[in-house]
Amino acid sequence: MQRTPVLPVHGSRLAALPDVREQARRDAARLGLDLLDDAVATRVVADHLRLRSSGGWHDELGGVLVIGGAVAAAILAGSLGSPVEPRAAAAFGLACAAVPLGVLVWFLGNRLGARKRLAAERFAAYDALLARARQGGTAVPVPAGWHPGPGRAESGGDARGRSPLLPAQVFAQDQELRWTAARLGAEHRIDYLDEPAVRALLAAQQRSVGRIRLWAGLLTLGLTATGGAVGIGLTLTAGSPGRNGVLAAAAVLGLLTVVPLGQLLRAVRGWRGGVRDGARGYLALLAAARARGVAVPAPPSWLDTAGTARTWR
Repeated sequence: MQRTPVLPVHGSRLAALPDVREQARRDAARLGLDLLDDAVATRVVADHLRLRSSGGWHDELGGVLVIGGAVAAAILAGSLGSPVEPRAAAAFGLACAAVPLGVLVWFLGNRLGARKRLAAERFAAYDALLARARQGGTAVPVPAGWHPGPGRAESGGDARGRSPLLPAQVFAQDQELRWTAARLGAEHRIDYLDEPAVRALLAAQQRSVGRIRLWAGLLTLGLTATGGAVGIGLTLTAGSPGRNGVLAAAAVLGLLTVVPLGQLLRAVRGWRGGVRDGARGYLALLAAARARGVAVPAPPSWLDTAGTARTWR
């Protein structure tokens, strides 16, 4: 059982800072929560820490069950003879049952994902209040475990443990980079010297690109399976027991591809209207830092989606 997190500073101390108090007022209007209330802030942190590592597999499993079940059903339908053997009929039934089960898993995963995103948004707002208090000179420690290390999805790391996030002082100590960060920040409406905000941006970018790649892969799998089923059906002799079943399964597979297609379009639209431009701005800032002699590691593919930084390796 997860322990109740301990806040690094009381809300009364944060409320004494005018800038923090004003930001908390805007957050309350946007989120409907008073983050200066210690009980509310504790619940926000606890919800985020509990949910941040949950989920992430529902889309994959749901897609595999739907597409895999439909593909298996198409193959089994073509092999059913007359009379139908009980074992073959049972296998066909299980394959068909995998389709609605996959839809259910995907639906439950979407609900969990929505709760996870809301918890992350509230936590990011509270974390930003703490960062603003630090900027104002208040000593606010960073609790252990609140920000996972490199390589975790919440911190914007890739599977090999690299993180494209550079400390804010790297940019702040160089006048040219500080000016570039301010210019890009004004263009994309984000403070690139605010590490919690950039960390949240990178995590959102990684999730968005991962979702796009997932649905693109499932769409490709569905189209390939549909084409394969049609090909199998056409090779069977007209009037054979399995031909109509295979072609019917191919039609079902074709209809099922609407699901990954719709989700892919939705994911791309959300990415383009959300974090894409902000992430590109941070990549441009990393390029500017590299040009100034800063040791910048090659960014992961989910950040460098256009491949502009391939020469950094």
